[in-house]
Amino acid sequence: MKNLIVLIFSSLCLVALHGQSKPISDEQWITIVDHTNAIVTKSYIEKLKLNEKESLDYSDNLKVRLNKSSLNYPLPFDSLEILLKQEFKKTLEKVSFKINETKSKEKDLDTLFNSIGIILKDVKEEKLIDSEPLSILHKDIDRFINPKVDENVEKNANVTAKIEVIPTRGKSIFTLSNAVIVFLLALLIIFIIRSINKGKKIRELEALRKEERNVNKTYSLEIPKLNNEISSLRKEITRLKNELKKVKYNSNDNFNSSPPSSYSENETENIKEWDTSIPKPVLTSFYAGKSNPNRIFVKTTQEILDQETIFKFTYIDSTKTSAEFEVVLVNDFMMRQIINSPDDFLYRVCNNANSNQDFQRTIITERKGIARLVNGEWVVSESDKALIKFQ
Repeated sequence: MKNLIVLIFSSLCLVALHGQSKPISDEQWITIVDHTNAIVTKSYIEKLKLNEKESLDYSDNLKVRLNKSSLNYPLPFDSLEILLKQEFKKTLEKVSFKINETKSKEKDLDTLFNSIGIILKDVKEEKLIDSEPLSILHKDIDRFINPKVDENVEKNANVTAKIEVIPTRGKSIFTLSNAVIVFLLALLIIFIIRSINKGKKIRELEALRKEERNVNKTYSLEIPKLNNEISSLRKEITRLKNELKKVKYNSNDNFNSSPPSSYSENETENIKEWDTSIPKPVLTSFYAGKSNPNRIFVKTTQEILDQETIFKFTYIDSTKTSAEFEVVLVNDFMMRQIINSPDDFLYRVCNNANSNQDFQRTIITERKGIARLVNGEWVVSESDKALIKFQ
Protein backbone atom coordinates (compact mmCIF):
# COMPACT_ATOMS: atom_id res chain seq x y z
CA MET A 1 0.00 0.00 0.00
CA LYS A 2 2.83 2.40 0.95
CA ASN A 3 4.68 1.70 -2.32
CA LEU A 4 1.49 2.21 -4.33
CA ILE A 5 0.89 5.63 -2.73
CA VAL A 6 4.50 6.67 -3.47
CA LEU A 7 4.07 5.55 -7.11
CA ILE A 8 0.87 7.58 -7.51
CA PHE A 9 2.46 10.66 -5.92
CA SER A 10 5.48 10.39 -8.24
CA SER A 11 3.19 10.06 -11.27
CA LEU A 12 1.31 13.17 -10.20
CA CYS A 13 4.54 15.13 -9.98
CA LEU A 14 5.65 13.94 -13.44
CA VAL A 15 2.28 14.72 -15.01
CA ALA A 16 2.23 18.13 -13.38
CA LEU A 17 5.74 18.90 -14.70
CA HIS A 18 4.82 17.60 -18.15
CA GLY A 19 1.63 19.65 -18.22
CA GLN A 20 3.35 22.92 -17.27
CA SER A 21 3.35 25.48 -20.05
CA LYS A 22 5.71 28.35 -20.69
CA PRO A 23 4.16 31.68 -19.61
CA ILE A 24 2.46 33.52 -22.50
CA SER A 25 4.11 36.84 -23.36
CA ASP A 26 2.12 39.98 -24.20
CA GLU A 27 3.15 39.73 -27.85
CA GLN A 28 2.09 36.09 -28.06
CA TRP A 29 -1.24 36.88 -26.37
CA ILE A 30 -2.10 39.62 -28.88
CA THR A 31 -1.15 37.27 -31.74
CA ILE A 32 -3.32 34.48 -30.33
CA VAL A 33 -6.35 36.70 -29.77
CA ASP A 34 -6.11 38.34 -33.23
CA HIS A 35 -5.84 35.03 -35.04
CA THR A 36 -8.60 33.49 -32.89
CA ASN A 37 -10.79 36.50 -33.69
CA ALA A 38 -10.27 35.98 -37.42
CA ILE A 39 -11.14 32.23 -37.24
CA VAL A 40 -14.23 32.72 -35.05
CA THR A 41 -15.46 35.65 -37.17
CA LYS A 42 -15.05 33.60 -40.36
CA SER A 43 -16.92 30.61 -38.84
CA TYR A 44 -19.72 32.87 -37.56
CA ILE A 45 -20.21 34.71 -40.90
CA GLU A 46 -20.37 31.43 -42.79
CA LYS A 47 -23.28 30.39 -40.55
CA LEU A 48 -25.25 33.54 -41.45
CA LYS A 49 -27.75 33.87 -44.30
CA LEU A 50 -26.09 36.54 -46.47
CA ASN A 51 -27.79 38.67 -49.07
CA GLU A 52 -26.30 39.02 -52.52
CA LYS A 53 -24.24 42.09 -51.72
CA GLU A 54 -22.89 40.65 -48.46
CA SER A 55 -22.09 37.35 -50.10
CA LEU A 56 -20.20 39.06 -52.90
CA ASP A 57 -18.19 41.25 -50.49
CA TYR A 58 -17.38 38.25 -48.29
CA SER A 59 -16.24 36.04 -51.17
CA ASP A 60 -14.18 38.64 -53.02
CA ASN A 61 -12.63 40.49 -50.13
CA LEU A 62 -13.21 39.45 -46.51
CA LYS A 63 -12.86 35.68 -46.89
CA VAL A 64 -9.51 36.03 -48.67
CA ARG A 65 -8.09 38.17 -45.88
CA LEU A 66 -9.46 35.90 -43.12
CA ASN A 67 -8.00 32.78 -44.77
CA LYS A 68 -4.55 34.38 -44.85
CA SER A 69 -4.53 34.87 -41.05
CA SER A 70 -2.19 32.54 -39.11
CA LEU A 71 -0.45 32.48 -35.78
CA ASN A 72 2.76 33.56 -37.49
CA TYR A 73 1.01 36.34 -39.47
CA PRO A 74 -2.32 37.09 -37.75
CA LEU A 75 -4.87 39.53 -39.15
CA PRO A 76 -4.68 42.57 -36.83
CA PHE A 77 -7.93 43.68 -35.27
CA ASP A 78 -7.61 47.15 -36.79
CA SER A 79 -7.63 45.62 -40.28
CA LEU A 80 -10.48 43.26 -39.34
CA GLU A 81 -12.50 46.21 -38.05
CA ILE A 82 -12.09 48.12 -41.33
CA LEU A 83 -13.13 45.09 -43.36
CA LEU A 84 -16.22 44.41 -41.25
CA LYS A 85 -17.47 48.00 -41.14
CA GLN A 86 -18.40 47.88 -44.81
CA GLU A 87 -21.07 45.13 -44.78
CA PHE A 88 -20.82 43.29 -41.42
CA LYS A 89 -21.28 45.90 -38.70
CA LYS A 90 -23.48 43.65 -36.52
CA THR A 91 -20.85 40.88 -36.63
CA LEU A 92 -18.22 43.43 -35.61
CA GLU A 93 -20.29 44.65 -32.66
CA LYS A 94 -21.61 41.32 -31.39
CA VAL A 95 -18.62 39.04 -32.02
CA SER A 96 -15.32 40.45 -33.22
CA PHE A 97 -15.18 43.51 -30.97
CA LYS A 98 -16.01 41.44 -27.85
CA ILE A 99 -13.34 38.86 -28.70
CA ASN A 100 -10.78 41.65 -29.04
CA GLU A 101 -11.65 42.81 -25.52
CA THR A 102 -10.23 39.55 -24.11
CA LYS A 103 -6.75 40.95 -24.74
CA SER A 104 -7.15 42.84 -21.48
CA LYS A 105 -8.14 39.72 -19.52
CA GLU A 106 -5.98 36.99 -17.99
CA LYS A 107 -3.54 35.45 -20.45
CA ASP A 108 -4.98 31.97 -20.28
CA LEU A 109 -6.51 29.73 -22.95
CA ASP A 110 -9.29 28.59 -20.62
CA THR A 111 -10.31 32.19 -20.03
CA LEU A 112 -10.16 32.96 -23.78
CA PHE A 113 -12.31 30.02 -24.88
CA ASN A 114 -14.74 30.50 -22.00
CA SER A 115 -15.27 34.07 -23.17
CA ILE A 116 -15.75 32.92 -26.78
CA GLY A 117 -18.31 30.35 -25.60
CA ILE A 118 -20.30 33.07 -23.83
CA ILE A 119 -20.11 35.39 -26.88
CA LEU A 120 -21.34 32.65 -29.24
CA LYS A 121 -24.10 31.74 -26.83
CA ASP A 122 -25.32 35.33 -26.86
CA VAL A 123 -25.65 35.21 -30.66
CA LYS A 124 -27.23 31.72 -30.49
CA GLU A 125 -24.31 30.00 -32.24
CA GLU A 126 -22.83 28.15 -29.24
CA LYS A 127 -22.46 24.99 -31.36
CA LEU A 128 -19.52 26.63 -33.12
CA ILE A 129 -17.37 26.09 -30.04
CA ASP A 130 -17.38 22.36 -30.86
CA SER A 131 -16.73 22.88 -34.58
CA GLU A 132 -13.70 21.50 -36.35
CA PRO A 133 -12.09 24.91 -37.13
CA LEU A 134 -12.05 25.82 -33.43
CA SER A 135 -10.72 22.41 -32.42
CA ILE A 136 -7.87 22.78 -34.94
CA LEU A 137 -7.30 26.34 -33.70
CA HIS A 138 -6.90 25.12 -30.12
CA LYS A 139 -4.26 22.57 -31.14
CA ASP A 140 -2.45 25.17 -33.24
CA ILE A 141 -2.30 27.55 -30.27
CA ASP A 142 -0.88 24.79 -28.04
CA ARG A 143 1.89 24.12 -30.57
CA PHE A 144 2.46 27.85 -30.90
CA ILE A 145 2.92 28.25 -27.13
CA ASN A 146 4.95 25.02 -26.68
CA PRO A 147 6.77 24.43 -29.97
CA LYS A 148 9.03 21.71 -28.44
CA VAL A 149 6.24 19.29 -27.50
CA ASP A 150 7.25 15.66 -28.16
CA GLU A 151 6.03 14.72 -31.65
CA ASN A 152 5.30 11.13 -30.60
CA VAL A 153 2.97 12.32 -27.85
CA GLU A 154 1.24 14.58 -30.35
CA LYS A 155 0.75 11.72 -32.85
CA ASN A 156 -0.69 9.39 -30.21
CA ALA A 157 -3.05 12.09 -29.06
CA ASN A 158 -4.28 12.68 -32.62
CA VAL A 159 -4.93 8.97 -33.18
CA THR A 160 -6.88 8.25 -29.98
CA ALA A 161 -8.81 11.46 -29.33
CA LYS A 162 -8.56 15.18 -28.95
CA ILE A 163 -6.12 16.26 -26.30
CA GLU A 164 -8.32 19.16 -25.30
CA VAL A 165 -12.02 19.33 -24.64
CA ILE A 166 -13.37 22.63 -25.95
CA PRO A 167 -15.80 24.11 -23.40
CA THR A 168 -19.43 24.44 -24.39
CA ARG A 169 -21.73 27.10 -23.00
CA GLY A 170 -19.14 28.52 -20.65
CA LYS A 171 -17.71 25.20 -19.28
CA SER A 172 -14.00 24.93 -18.42
CA ILE A 173 -11.35 23.46 -20.73
CA PHE A 174 -9.64 20.23 -19.56
CA THR A 175 -6.41 18.99 -21.10
CA LEU A 176 -5.33 15.35 -21.06
CA SER A 177 -2.72 16.20 -18.42
CA ASN A 178 -5.34 17.76 -16.18
CA ALA A 179 -7.60 14.74 -16.62
CA VAL A 180 -4.76 12.38 -15.66
CA ILE A 181 -3.98 14.53 -12.60
CA VAL A 182 -7.60 14.44 -11.50
CA PHE A 183 -7.76 10.66 -12.02
CA LEU A 184 -4.57 10.02 -10.05
CA LEU A 185 -5.68 12.36 -7.28
CA ALA A 186 -8.97 10.47 -7.06
CA LEU A 187 -7.06 7.17 -6.83
CA LEU A 188 -4.80 8.60 -4.14
CA ILE A 189 -7.78 9.83 -2.10
CA ILE A 190 -9.52 6.45 -2.43
CA PHE A 191 -6.44 4.58 -1.23
CA ILE A 192 -5.93 7.00 1.67
CA ILE A 193 -9.56 6.54 2.74
CA ARG A 194 -9.25 2.76 2.46
CA SER A 195 -6.04 2.87 4.53
CA ILE A 196 -7.75 4.95 7.21
CA ASN A 197 -10.73 2.59 7.30
CA LYS A 198 -8.44 -0.44 7.43
CA GLY A 199 -6.49 1.11 10.30
CA LYS A 200 -9.74 1.87 12.11
CA LYS A 201 -10.90 -1.76 11.70
CA ILE A 202 -7.54 -3.04 12.96
CA ARG A 203 -7.81 -0.80 16.05
CA GLU A 204 -11.37 -1.98 16.69
CA LEU A 205 -10.27 -5.62 16.35
CA GLU A 206 -7.40 -5.07 18.77
CA ALA A 207 -9.80 -3.42 21.24
CA LEU A 208 -12.15 -6.44 20.97
CA ARG A 209 -9.26 -8.85 21.53
CA LYS A 210 -8.13 -6.87 24.57
CA GLU A 211 -11.66 -6.89 25.95
CA GLU A 212 -11.89 -10.65 25.34
CA ARG A 213 -8.62 -11.18 27.22
CA ASN A 214 -9.92 -9.12 30.12
CA VAL A 215 -13.16 -11.12 30.20
CA ASN A 216 -11.26 -14.42 30.12
CA LYS A 217 -9.04 -13.18 32.93
CA THR A 218 -12.08 -12.22 34.98
CA TYR A 219 -13.67 -15.61 34.35
CA SER A 220 -10.49 -17.41 35.35
CA LEU A 221 -10.55 -15.51 38.68
CA GLU A 222 -14.27 -16.06 39.25
CA ILE A 223 -14.42 -19.80 38.45
CA PRO A 224 -12.68 -20.96 41.69
CA LYS A 225 -15.03 -18.76 43.73
CA LEU A 226 -18.04 -20.20 41.91
CA ASN A 227 -16.79 -23.75 42.47
CA ASN A 228 -16.46 -23.06 46.20
CA GLU A 229 -19.96 -21.61 46.31
CA ILE A 230 -21.37 -24.64 44.41
CA SER A 231 -19.65 -26.99 46.86
CA SER A 232 -21.11 -25.06 49.82
CA LEU A 233 -24.58 -25.16 48.27
CA ARG A 234 -24.37 -28.91 47.74
CA LYS A 235 -23.47 -29.41 51.41
CA GLU A 236 -26.34 -27.17 52.44
CA ILE A 237 -28.76 -29.15 50.23
CA THR A 238 -27.58 -32.40 51.79
CA ARG A 239 -28.07 -30.94 55.30
CA LEU A 240 -31.56 -29.74 54.44
CA LYS A 241 -32.50 -33.14 53.04
CA ASN A 242 -31.43 -34.81 56.28
CA GLU A 243 -33.46 -32.32 58.31
CA LEU A 244 -36.48 -32.91 56.06
CA LYS A 245 -36.22 -36.64 56.69
CA LYS A 246 -36.10 -36.02 60.45
CA VAL A 247 -39.21 -33.85 60.20
CA LYS A 248 -41.07 -36.57 58.28
CA TYR A 249 -40.21 -39.24 60.82
CA ASN A 250 -41.10 -37.05 63.79
CA SER A 251 -44.66 -36.38 62.51
CA ASN A 252 -47.34 -37.98 64.71
CA ASP A 253 -50.09 -37.54 62.10
CA ASN A 254 -48.85 -40.24 59.80
CA PHE A 255 -46.74 -42.47 62.08
CA ASN A 256 -47.32 -44.10 65.49
CA SER A 257 -43.78 -43.65 66.63
CA SER A 258 -40.73 -41.66 65.58
CA PRO A 259 -37.70 -43.52 64.30
CA PRO A 260 -34.27 -42.69 65.64
CA SER A 261 -32.32 -39.75 64.23
CA SER A 262 -29.86 -41.88 62.30
CA TYR A 263 -30.60 -44.85 60.02
CA SER A 264 -28.75 -47.45 58.08
CA GLU A 265 -28.97 -47.56 54.30
CA ASN A 266 -31.38 -50.53 54.31
CA GLU A 267 -33.69 -48.92 56.83
CA THR A 268 -33.78 -45.67 54.92
CA GLU A 269 -34.80 -47.42 51.69
CA ASN A 270 -37.77 -49.08 53.40
CA ILE A 271 -39.20 -45.84 54.84
CA LYS A 272 -42.39 -44.66 53.15
CA GLU A 273 -42.02 -41.25 51.46
CA TRP A 274 -44.74 -38.60 51.89
CA ASP A 275 -46.53 -37.29 48.82
CA THR A 276 -45.48 -33.63 48.74
CA SER A 277 -47.24 -32.76 45.49
CA ILE A 278 -49.76 -29.87 45.69
CA PRO A 279 -53.34 -31.06 45.03
CA LYS A 280 -55.21 -29.47 42.18
CA PRO A 281 -57.85 -26.89 43.24
CA VAL A 282 -61.45 -28.15 43.29
CA LEU A 283 -63.58 -26.42 40.65
CA THR A 284 -66.68 -24.88 42.31
CA SER A 285 -67.89 -22.52 39.59
CA PHE A 286 -67.89 -21.98 35.82
CA TYR A 287 -69.21 -19.47 33.23
CA ALA A 288 -71.40 -19.31 30.16
CA GLY A 289 -72.70 -16.90 27.55
CA LYS A 290 -76.29 -16.68 26.31
CA SER A 291 -78.46 -19.80 26.08
CA ASN A 292 -80.17 -21.05 22.95
CA PRO A 293 -83.95 -20.54 22.50
CA ASN A 294 -84.57 -23.87 24.32
CA ARG A 295 -82.88 -22.48 27.48
CA ILE A 296 -79.85 -24.73 27.02
CA PHE A 297 -76.25 -23.53 27.63
CA VAL A 298 -74.37 -25.40 24.95
CA LYS A 299 -70.95 -23.94 25.79
CA THR A 300 -69.44 -23.37 29.27
CA THR A 301 -65.93 -22.23 30.26
CA GLN A 302 -63.80 -22.34 33.40
CA GLU A 303 -62.72 -18.69 32.92
CA ILE A 304 -64.44 -15.42 31.99
CA LEU A 305 -64.36 -14.57 28.26
CA ASP A 306 -64.48 -10.81 27.68
CA GLN A 307 -66.86 -10.89 24.72
CA GLU A 308 -69.01 -13.91 25.65
CA THR A 309 -69.54 -14.37 29.40
CA ILE A 310 -72.97 -13.32 30.84
CA PHE A 311 -73.68 -15.83 33.62
CA LYS A 312 -71.71 -17.29 36.51
CA PHE A 313 -72.65 -20.84 37.69
CA THR A 314 -71.94 -22.27 41.16
CA TYR A 315 -72.36 -25.99 41.98
CA ILE A 316 -74.98 -26.68 44.63
CA ASP A 317 -74.56 -30.45 45.06
CA SER A 318 -71.70 -32.90 45.43
CA THR A 319 -72.53 -34.69 42.19
CA LYS A 320 -72.04 -31.43 40.26
CA THR A 321 -75.23 -31.96 38.29
CA SER A 322 -77.04 -28.85 39.61
CA ALA A 323 -75.83 -25.28 39.74
CA GLU A 324 -77.16 -21.83 40.60
CA PHE A 325 -76.56 -19.03 38.07
CA GLU A 326 -76.55 -15.23 38.21
CA VAL A 327 -75.83 -12.33 35.84
CA VAL A 328 -72.29 -10.90 35.77
CA LEU A 329 -71.39 -7.75 33.88
CA VAL A 330 -67.88 -8.50 32.55
CA ASN A 331 -67.17 -5.21 30.76
CA ASP A 332 -68.80 -2.20 29.09
CA PHE A 333 -68.99 -3.96 25.74
CA MET A 334 -71.03 -6.90 27.09
CA MET A 335 -73.16 -4.55 29.20
CA ARG A 336 -74.19 -2.57 26.09
CA GLN A 337 -74.96 -5.81 24.22
CA ILE A 338 -77.14 -7.14 27.06
CA ILE A 339 -79.06 -3.88 27.64
CA ASN A 340 -79.75 -3.36 23.94
CA SER A 341 -81.02 -6.97 23.40
CA PRO A 342 -82.28 -8.39 26.71
CA ASP A 343 -84.67 -10.76 24.91
CA ASP A 344 -81.74 -12.46 23.23
CA PHE A 345 -79.24 -12.39 26.09
CA LEU A 346 -81.32 -12.53 29.32
CA TYR A 347 -85.05 -13.25 29.07
CA ARG A 348 -84.64 -16.83 27.82
CA VAL A 349 -83.44 -17.91 31.28
CA CYS A 350 -84.41 -14.87 33.41
CA ASN A 351 -87.62 -13.15 34.51
CA ASN A 352 -87.38 -9.37 34.79
CA ALA A 353 -88.71 -7.42 37.76
CA ASN A 354 -88.71 -4.18 35.73
CA SER A 355 -88.01 -2.86 32.20
CA ASN A 356 -84.55 -2.51 30.71
CA GLN A 357 -85.45 1.16 30.22
CA ASP A 358 -84.87 1.55 33.98
CA PHE A 359 -81.22 0.57 33.59
CA GLN A 360 -78.79 3.13 34.94
CA ARG A 361 -75.57 1.40 35.94
CA THR A 362 -76.01 -2.29 36.81
CA ILE A 363 -78.16 -5.46 36.80
CA ILE A 364 -78.75 -7.32 40.04
CA THR A 365 -79.88 -10.92 40.41
CA GLU A 366 -82.64 -10.84 43.03
CA ARG A 367 -83.17 -14.62 42.83
CA LYS A 368 -80.61 -16.98 41.36
CA GLY A 369 -81.77 -19.44 38.72
CA ILE A 370 -81.07 -23.17 38.72
CA ALA A 371 -79.60 -25.18 35.83
CA ARG A 372 -79.35 -28.96 35.68
CA LEU A 373 -76.86 -31.12 33.77
CA VAL A 374 -78.76 -33.22 31.21
CA ASN A 375 -76.84 -35.32 28.66
CA GLY A 376 -73.74 -33.16 29.14
CA GLU A 377 -75.60 -29.80 28.68
CA TRP A 378 -76.89 -27.34 31.25
CA VAL A 379 -80.69 -26.89 30.95
CA VAL A 380 -82.97 -24.35 32.71
CA SER A 381 -86.65 -25.16 33.18
CA GLU A 382 -89.29 -22.44 33.05
CA SER A 383 -89.86 -22.64 36.78
CA ASP A 384 -86.14 -22.40 37.59
CA LYS A 385 -85.53 -19.08 35.81
CA ALA A 386 -83.61 -16.38 37.67
CA LEU A 387 -85.21 -13.05 38.68
CA ILE A 388 -83.27 -9.92 37.66
CA LYS A 389 -83.73 -6.19 38.17
CA PHE A 390 -82.31 -3.23 36.22
CA GLN A 391 -80.88 -0.40 38.34
